[in-house]
Amino acid sequence: MSIQLNQAISMEDKVRAQVGNMYDLKWASVWVANANGLVDCVAKSPDVYALLEDEETLSAIDGYDTFSILTCGWAAPIETTDENTPPSQHPEKRRVRLLVHATEFGVASVLRFKDKNDEIVTDEGQARGSLADAVMELMDRKMTNMIKREKK
Repeated sequence: MSIQLNQAISMEDKVRAQVGNMYDLKWASVWVANANGLVDCVAKSPDVYALLEDEETLSAIDGYDTFSILTCGWAAPIETTDENTPPSQHPEKRRVRLLVHATEFGVASVLRFKDKNDEIVTDEGQARGSLADAVMELMDRKMTNMIKREKK
């Protein structure tokens, strides 16, 4: 298991201790761990993509090596999903909560299904798609700002 994945699992445990086992969160949120290992929510928005693009989010994660995004939604089996049918309309839909943990080296994620809350599904950086791209773009913007500050 990679260091990134261990960090993601640890972060998900700490965030879950604060938000509980909720799967209908109205806000996507950004979480950071302080020097004492405690986690803080530093930004939130009802739209995860707006959250990731927001300059205030970029400012909120400044000074932290890593950050995590927490969001909830619907998932459907990939093999039976028509690309034109949203997961929320699929007959086998399941409620999920996803934490994506970002470092300068990539992302790792932890997924929980509401109907199997005690089990986690993890990903060690293989995730692809618009959310993974948006999270890495935010990390890239953060790293670019850090490099610019160091050059001054």
